[in-house]
Amino acid sequence: MAATPTGARDAAWILQQPADAFTLQLVSFSTADRADEYLRAQPEPADFARFRLQRDGRILHVVVYGRFDSRAAAAEASRSLPESVGRVEPWIRTFGQIQEGVRTALQP
Repeated sequence: MAATPTGARDAAWILQQPADAFTLQLVSFSTADRADEYLRAQPEPADFARFRLQRDGRILHVVVYGRFDSRAAAAEASRSLPESVGRVEPWIRTFGQIQEGVRTALQP
């Protein structure tokens, strides 16, 4: 498993996932430090992954949660996220969508 210093998974892990599997995009941060702080607050950081995304000339540090085989399973998980995630509105995405973004930004 490829992991970040926080114990969360990294872009290499994201690129290894089946393009038709699902994940929950939770939050994005303008700095890696803020993303890492968020991940350190999670009791099970290996359930999360972080990657860089380039949008409008800016680099964002995006946090996703889990790997699900169906949209229904992802939707169910989105209703029972750990309290430590905070008040977020998860965005159900395929790994294929996320992988496109990962490939457009240099990863650390």
